[in-house]
Amino acid sequence: MYRTYCQLPYLIRLFIFLIIGAYYSNLSTQPVLFEGPSILPPDPSDPPATGSISGFMWYAEKGALRIGEATNQEWKKDTIGLYSVSWGKNNIAEKLNSCAWGNSCSSADLSTAWGLSSRVRTLNATSFGHSCTTFGTWSLTAGRSLSMYVGASVAFGRYNVPRITSSLLPEPKDQLWVLGNGSNALSRRNVIETNYHGATKIHAITMIPDTVITISDNHLVTVGSRSHLKIRATAPANPDLHTIILDDGNLIGQIITLECIQNTWQLLDNISNTSQSANHNFESEDLIRLVWDGENWTELFFANN
Repeated sequence: MYRTYCQLPYLIRLFIFLIIGAYYSNLSTQPVLFEGPSILPPDPSDPPATGSISGFMWYAEKGALRIGEATNQEWKKDTIGLYSVSWGKNNIAEKLNSCAWGNSCSSADLSTAWGLSSRVRTLNATSFGHSCTTFGTWSLTAGRSLSMYVGASVAFGRYNVPRITSSLLPEPKDQLWVLGNGSNALSRRNVIETNYHGATKIHAITMIPDTVITISDNHLVTVGSRSHLKIRATAPANPDLHTIILDDGNLIGQIITLECIQNTWQLLDNISNTSQSANHNFESEDLIRLVWDGENWTELFFANN
């Protein structure tokens, strides 16, 4: 029987045994081997211990190693994969060559899960961090509460918006690389996405609370690093009394979208630093998109909705 189990309170005895054995066997300068069968049995015996366990377990008949604590049968025979490793508390490495390290992690064939409650649901993948899940083969998630369904892809950050797919082969619109910047499970967001065609999306950074209120004429609006501003004008509903002036952009190529969400206001051509096709009066849901060229905000399009 090639199995070893040692509870943590007795690990000192194990070390003493090894030291004494090394002394009497002249092994102090030699490697130490816990030998198992050269060919694993098709129907291995039960592991040395099951149930609620805290300790070190070498399960030689499966070539598997367990170190730490199991409180919910994580170390029973059916949840120990061939040539698998599990370190920490309540981790499950039940598949071939699987690794699970940390707390409450689980991994699949030829995969690794690290951290807290991270999971891998496919082969040849990695997931680490807090509550990350990798569904795509050859993929990686690293951060907080990330998910990746596409194969051979990567997700970093936190609370991303995954593209859910069941295809084994990547499609042109599938995500290759994602940076998530959501705040919680109900507010997921991607700040950067790159698909398999190489197209990259840098998503809008919206102002919080996402509005500018103009109460007077020639109102100077601070753009900063924002790319979408919703503008609300106070009464009366007369655009001539609510003219918007934009401050300079931060970088050449910066794009800003202005959207009217209440009453009316106007943006005039060739006033201050704007270059437009014409003067524009805005009503609710109208919007304009402009790009900063280093000197002026140049109109890209205007939508009279």
